[in-house]
Amino acid sequence: MKRTATVILVAAVGFLGAVALADALRPGAASGPSRTPETTTRHRPEPLLDTLRREAISGLVLYSDENCRLHSLVLPRMADDVVHDESGADEVDCRFGLSGGRVLKGDIEVSADRSRTARCRRNRVDVLDPAGQWRAWPQTGCPVALRPDGRVTQVRDDRIVQGRRVLYTRADLREAARAHPSLAAALDRVRHRVYVTDFAWLDERRVIVALDVEPAGGAPLFLAALFDGKALIGLDSSPLGPYEDWLVSPSGEYAASSNGIIVASDGRATDPPAGVPPGQAVAFSPDERWLAYVNGTSIYLVPTPLNDDPDRFIRLPKAAQDLVWQPVTSGTSPIGG
Repeated sequence: MKRTATVILVAAVGFLGAVALADALRPGAASGPSRTPETTTRHRPEPLLDTLRREAISGLVLYSDENCRLHSLVLPRMADDVVHDESGADEVDCRFGLSGGRVLKGDIEVSADRSRTARCRRNRVDVLDPAGQWRAWPQTGCPVALRPDGRVTQVRDDRIVQGRRVLYTRADLREAARAHPSLAAALDRVRHRVYVTDFAWLDERRVIVALDVEPAGGAPLFLAALFDGKALIGLDSSPLGPYEDWLVSPSGEYAASSNGIIVASDGRATDPPAGVPPGQAVAFSPDERWLAYVNGTSIYLVPTPLNDDPDRFIRLPKAAQDLVWQPVTSGTSPIGG
């Protein structure tokens, strides 16, 4: 995958003794503006609300705070209210998702056509029925991902399957790892395991897969493999930790991992700007120009490839643990079920 970040970071593979391939393309430090002996010019930072309005950042962000209370944050006004359930009590969900207007606890998957909601716990898959009750899925295996039309796919025995049909074999996934240029020869010399930690469908053909490559007695290497059908069209190694909790943008053009890396449908990967700390959850803006990225103390709005200023970010002073971002419409309601 070709990175659009200004700096291409080295993917070190110390456990294999492989030579890291990526070059640091860091431009030389730019000299600051010349300063006259008489005066120094200082620029006052733009107020946050003015920045949000100028960038046309809008929508309803639902987030869980440091005490797991759910909040509704309306942008660009930064109007923040605690969400209450039907009884009037605070809605408390550290990790949550939205489906059919309901706030659901824990990690959930919702298909792009909104026809199915699923979750995976202790290797068991449950799906939400029309009455809002969880029902056991016949096949076991985690993690799970829903195709855009609601079909259930899952990992079973280190393979990605759909019911009894095997979509990606162990060999397919091992070959994807071997396609990384610094691993092809090294993996021949070391016993190793390749397994899927998460995956998500961008459309009916393209699927992004998080792979951990674990050699015997060594540290793992984290990879993201983008497949178009059986064809591997992109491969990225992460210097920012494992790829987890893939989230697909509304159009299916992008997928983002909780480590802040964005992968486009053509295989290009983009790192978050320098200075953004490690995160734990992400959400795309309705227009897909921004990725909200939280680390438990703040919400960072980082640019996607659709943004014309890839090196800046905006910090919202909200101690968020998890979040979703929706457009504001006349029917929008932050009340969960």
